Amino acid sequence: MCRRWHNLLLAGALILSLLLAPMVAQAQLESLLLSAARSQAAKDTGPKDWKMYKGNAGHTGFTGERISFPLKLIWKNTLEGTPDNPASPVVADGVLYVITGGRLYALDASSGTIKWRYPAAAPLDSALRTSPAVGDDLVYFGSASGKLYAVTKDKGQQAWTFAAKGAINSSPVVDAGTVYFGSDDNSLYAIDARTGGFKWGGAFRTQDDISSPPSTGGGNVYFLSNDSNLYAASVADGSIMWTAKIGITRRNDTPLALGSTVYLASVNRIYAYRGLGGSIAWSCELPCDVASIPAAGTDALYFMSTDNQLYTIGLNGERKWNKPFNIGSPVTASPVIVNDTVVIVGKNGLIIAIDAQTGEVKWKNIVAPALPDPAKPETVDFSSPPAVSHGTLFAVADDGSVYAFRGDAGDSSAPQISPVWPKRSGIVPAAPPMDIIATVVDPGAGIKPESIAMTLDGNKVDFDQLPERGIIWY
Repeated sequence: MCRRWHNLLLAGALILSLLLAPMVAQAQLESLLLSAARSQAAKDTGPKDWKMYKGNAGHTGFTGERISFPLKLIWKNTLEGTPDNPASPVVADGVLYVITGGRLYALDASSGTIKWRYPAAAPLDSALRTSPAVGDDLVYFGSASGKLYAVTKDKGQQAWTFAAKGAINSSPVVDAGTVYFGSDDNSLYAIDARTGGFKWGGAFRTQDDISSPPSTGGGNVYFLSNDSNLYAASVADGSIMWTAKIGITRRNDTPLALGSTVYLASVNRIYAYRGLGGSIAWSCELPCDVASIPAAGTDALYFMSTDNQLYTIGLNGERKWNKPFNIGSPVTASPVIVNDTVVIVGKNGLIIAIDAQTGEVKWKNIVAPALPDPAKPETVDFSSPPAVSHGTLFAVADDGSVYAFRGDAGDSSAPQISPVWPKRSGIVPAAPPMDIIATVVDPGAGIKPESIAMTLDGNKVDFDQLPERGIIWY
């Protein structure tokens, strides 16, 4: 009996081993691919271009470049604005490409000087809600009219257009000679980057609009349809590899491809799907909704919530920080990761850099509007992620202002203090109580709120402030 029981145990163990072997092999392969992706990201610390939305075809929002903080403003150029502008800047070969005010602009990345704009005569008559993407010789962007435009990098001349049957709000991705983008005609397109012709012989059709950017990795293109499905299609011929039912989806939810894993934030959950087969590796429920597309560092995801908190979750699904970091201002733009630093831009002129490991603030700046009026303090909003290239951080505000910051630049300006109240022509009490209101901004390096002091008759007094608007009052 003992021998028979022992044999049964051995047989059971053998069967279990055979059943588990493929799962173990897949897990080992995924671990190797993820480790390789992490290792490559950690080693890739040199200067590089930022050619498309979130920096690369996987939309990780990561660069291994090392830049020092605090950053200082090196130039600013104010163009025509676009309310809630979702178009992120991109950089290639020393040129910054920006979509704002119905045009594509090419600016010298070192000086902000306009090299060309398209169209040259007047803005396009349809809304532009995509980031540009840079290929070998052309720059691509979509429009609400359903056209994908291809414009030459050197002179800004139209090379060709491709007409979809619905609005294009999906930022294009350029990978290995192919431009991928979605349209509100329920289709994902794969277009020859040089000629503008079909690569698959036709579009990949779903049951609803595709309004968010696709991503590529591991031989697949990943995209989310408003039919509540995440799709994986072969980049070779567009054949479907797998689908995953998401449930509730939002128009701007975007898959992120890293190694052999596809990450997706939707409503109040983060999902990690295996690129091979589409099964769920892990998922995580959050106490509130996700407000921004995650960015992926070497070991964790970083994303904003609707209650203005920055969350981080390890690439394996485990919590990384003890608690989220309160940004203090609404943020809808995806973070970007600059080596070991998370950089976030948001509403009310916020630009903030946070240590990716400790969650400590490295630098914070509140930028002022293009035409500030001290009598009517206003704010400027950032609705799209910044870009980082060759040591420079670029950001585009909704009012059309384009900013360039560097860590190795000198501080170009002193803090600017503008009185709001009392007015010079008004009646001022001879003694307290009295109201004193002013704005304090530093367009160069930003203001540390804790460094501000107010004195009255030579004595320090307590005061209140709104750092996100640069307002202090007594």
